[in-house]
Amino acid sequence: MGLVTTPVADDSTLRPGDIVATNTGLMAYSAGPNGSTFMPINAYAGLSADLRRQLTETKIEPAAEGPAPPPPVRQAEATSVRSTKNKRAQVDR
Repeated sequence: MGLVTTPVADDSTLRPGDIVATNTGLMAYSAGPNGSTFMPINAYAGLSADLRRQLTETKIEPAAEGPAPPPPVRQAEATSVRSTKNKRAQVDR
């Protein structure tokens, strides 16, 4: 149980121009003849200068070194179960 940790460079869903959060900040993905590359947002020409500035100011929290601990398990409250055996209902027509 848990999240799959796939290296971002192996993500087949990435398209040129996609923005990826890394431990070093936001990066823009670009595919080329030499494989995938990630360019810092502040150097990516595919975005307006204003958007690059805004994204550069975005704070990224580095990923945890190990897997996240599982959430605590909550016990379900017991509910009384009534038998519906031999019960009848009449509907007015």
